[in-house]
Amino acid sequence: MKDTAKRGGSGLGFLLGILFGVAVGVIVAILLAPQSGEETRKNLVRQSQLVRERYEEALSQGRDAQEHAKDEVLASLRQ
Repeated sequence: MKDTAKRGGSGLGFLLGILFGVAVGVIVAILLAPQSGEETRKNLVRQSQLVRERYEEALSQGRDAQEHAKDEVLASLRQ
């Protein structure tokens, strides 16, 4: 049981890691992009949409992991 808890880790930590990675990628892309202001704004809108999609996906995965962990704990308690 202890190994399962360690492998599962924290869904929050996973989510924060994804968000941090996305934020760094967006900042680097903006700083290195040789584009006009209008093109940069369009790219920011696209990037923010991607960040939102990734956030929602990570949140969904976190919820699934939480539900799975809860089911495992309840199953082990029933035994």
